[in-house]
Amino acid sequence: MPDRPPVAPRPAQPPGKTSLSFTRDGAQLLVAGCANYARSFRTSSIDDEPDMIDHIHDDTLALVCGNDYIILGAEDGTVCEYAMSSSRKWELKEILVRFSLPVRSIALSEDENWIAVSSDEVEIKVVNRHDIENIHTLKGHPKPTKHLSYNRHSSYLAASCTDGKIYLYDMASATEPRLHKTIEGIIQRLETVDEVTSACYWHPYNTKLFACGTASREIVLVDTGSGEIQKRFPGAHNGPISSISWSPNGNLLASSSHEGSLIIWNTVTGQILQQNTYEKILEVTWHNKENLLCWTNSWGEAYIIPDFLKKAEHIDLLNAAPQAVVPSKQDQRPPQSNQQNGSISKPLVNGHSRPRARSHTPDSLDELLGDT
Repeated sequence: MPDRPPVAPRPAQPPGKTSLSFTRDGAQLLVAGCANYARSFRTSSIDDEPDMIDHIHDDTLALVCGNDYIILGAEDGTVCEYAMSSSRKWELKEILVRFSLPVRSIALSEDENWIAVSSDEVEIKVVNRHDIENIHTLKGHPKPTKHLSYNRHSSYLAASCTDGKIYLYDMASATEPRLHKTIEGIIQRLETVDEVTSACYWHPYNTKLFACGTASREIVLVDTGSGEIQKRFPGAHNGPISSISWSPNGNLLASSSHEGSLIIWNTVTGQILQQNTYEKILEVTWHNKENLLCWTNSWGEAYIIPDFLKKAEHIDLLNAAPQAVVPSKQDQRPPQSNQQNGSISKPLVNGHSRPRARSHTPDSLDELLGDT
């Protein structure tokens, strides 16, 4: 039997794909989905009625947020920015870019100047928010992209392609973004409409480390420098991974799956700290400052859970300084079988298998965490 959530759901959208995102300052939680409106819940007063964003373009399939604006990607191929006025009314500001097919993913750069957008078309467009004529087109991948994500500092853009490969683009190039690396053997092949995630969820401090789900229902941490799996969180989910979210300091990881499990991991030890079973979770996300966890489900409901972690030692981990993720011996075991074809697949970089690097411990926390 599923567990009973600690709070009542907040109706947000009709049943179907429902996405959520906090504003950069964490003051609001935006929820959008299969309706021509979105809702904005104020995290300082979550029991109050949400603000409405009316008359948006078609069904929303992707969203990102600043502090006082939201960018929505729609079924009709439009990507629109909506801004909040001084009277707290949301209004359409501008159509940033158009596609001929549905938009699937949007990533916002750390400086908030650029958005990267993918659709059911093959090409990825990178658009300047302040000058929409300034567009870069990424073509290094052969099929449509399901997910996009920038790392910290936005030096890299990870494109999780429907061909089961991760295409890592160097966005710090002085001229045009360029394809930096292709990583194979980790994510699975998916269609853009599948409710399974193959996204790269970047560590909040380490610019070279991301988490993702595999076909064998593991969570793995991947080092982009080597293309190697650095750590595994195996054997806990009984269904495909639907969403992953880092805590703000990177010490905890939340993951959800289609069978309803919601798991909180200690990313340093790999231990499960908390495990629940709720129904039809689609996306889960941490607040960027507080002990607040939220998720949406396929009924179009949003759960906003203050004080989600109850144990003092778990709250201490959430509030502690970032800790390094060091691979243990069991994390170095051989790759698991690919469930789709039964074959053993090793991580590949640019199409070539790489020998696994010897496990070691760098000299400092800065080296472990990467750039900060």
